[in-house]
Amino acid sequence: MSPLLSMVAPMWNECWQIGCLCLGVLGLLVSIGGCDMDGVDPSFLDEPRLLAIQTDPPQLTPGEPVQFRVLGHDVSSYRWQVCFAPWIPLEELTCPATAIPVGEGQTCQWVVPDGVEGAWIRVDHPDDPQVIPAVRQVIVGDEGVNPDIDGLESEGDGLPLSVSAGSALDVDVIFGADIDTSEFVINYYTTHGKFSPFRTSPGVGSSWEVGEEAGAAHLVVVVRDPFGGVSWIDHDVQVAP
Repeated sequence: MSPLLSMVAPMWNECWQIGCLCLGVLGLLVSIGGCDMDGVDPSFLDEPRLLAIQTDPPQLTPGEPVQFRVLGHDVSSYRWQVCFAPWIPLEELTCPATAIPVGEGQTCQWVVPDGVEGAWIRVDHPDDPQVIPAVRQVIVGDEGVNPDIDGLESEGDGLPLSVSAGSALDVDVIFGADIDTSEFVINYYTTHGKFSPFRTSPGVGSSWEVGEEAGAAHLVVVVRDPFGGVSWIDHDVQVAP
């Protein structure tokens, strides 16, 4: 697999997860990551969605097992497939006919066959075609690292357990010591209100614009490194009137 495919595959996957269009033009990737999804902010979780796929360990080794784990919102069932041909985002959202079923559930284990240099991993909802599948490329010998997340903070303190409706809260990610975060990309999601900006870098943070209605809110933050590594953390908050 080419280094370009390795680099852009996570972005292709992420774009389909949020319903956006990615175009490969003369070897370059153009990602329309800010599309409005029919007027819905991409950080707002208002329907079932598949947000990320993690491999553990992040480096594939022929003959050794790897565990896949999916981050889904309001998704009740998961089906996994492995493809050995490239999955092209502009084509139909299905794996080739040679796709290999490897399991069901939120986690799945697969033994990497000898002689394999890479594969495309696909997870979907087996009974709900409205849930957009998540697909990512994995490469043997890849240097990806699943980021070590220590927690979430707001202006130097931990996130509160309750906030007022209509308020705003700055949110940032706390990483483990001695970790190079310079190339990490962070996506913020919420079931209540929205995050602005939706995508940031470490140390920049994002503002959670709390909705006007009282109730329970669920926050999800996904961190990716440039080589396919991914981790996430969540937090529950009660929104008071």
